[in-house]
Amino acid sequence: MVYGFIIHSITADKKSAAAQQQQQQQQFSVPTVYLSQYYTSEGNDDNTIKRQSIILARVLYDYQFRYGCENTKPDERLHPDWAVSYIQRQKEQQLITQMSMQPGGYSGSSSSSSSTSPAASSILSRADSSYREGIFKINPSQSTPTISSPNDPLSLLSNDYPNLFTTPKYVVWKNLLGVCFTMICDQDENRLLAASFLTSFSNILVDYYKSILSKSSPQEIFSRSDEILVLLNSYMPNGQLLYSSQQFAKHIKSNVPTL
Repeated sequence: MVYGFIIHSITADKKSAAAQQQQQQQQFSVPTVYLSQYYTSEGNDDNTIKRQSIILARVLYDYQFRYGCENTKPDERLHPDWAVSYIQRQKEQQLITQMSMQPGGYSGSSSSSSSTSPAASSILSRADSSYREGIFKINPSQSTPTISSPNDPLSLLSNDYPNLFTTPKYVVWKNLLGVCFTMICDQDENRLLAASFLTSFSNILVDYYKSILSKSSPQEIFSRSDEILVLLNSYMPNGQLLYSSQQFAKHIKSNVPTL
């Protein structure tokens, strides 16, 4: 079962490796929460705010680590293979930028019926970098001592796990338009289904608000918690993930204005 669902802000600052490492060694600040929903009695107890802050701090750490790995050029002498991969990614990003500036967008054609070429599709698929989504496990029963710095953020976060979580949890998150969709699941939940839900739900929201997004920032849209909560309860009733077909997703999407 789904333990909780959160929509919150996430940073995307392009910093050097040294600056990122310095920031990771500092205590995390809590991102802005646009919506949070918990489906268990434990999730709604007196420790809800503290538990949520720890989860979001861990998501932010995971995101910043992945972002740094993707966007920091390694030393060519120490890691030649990684350096080549980094240069290749930079070239692909430049090509994507050039393609997006063409009249027909990524397809390079002004015709709305034209499709993206296989080569462009391959590049676009690789452009969906790993720092845009992730998954990690919270294991409250883990008591193996580790040697780490007193300022290690992961150590500071994990010290509170046994007091806030009674069972292991998986956290699945996805970053879209500078907004992060985070789902906390029980250990036996289908994590592939959870990741698929985040993709579908975030895309439905963006498509539903596309006319408003052209005039406003995503942060202003996702702060409409009441509207999003109604859609969330229709798409994931009582925290139960559903095996949905494409037809079912289209059906829910068509009913959004009437919810």
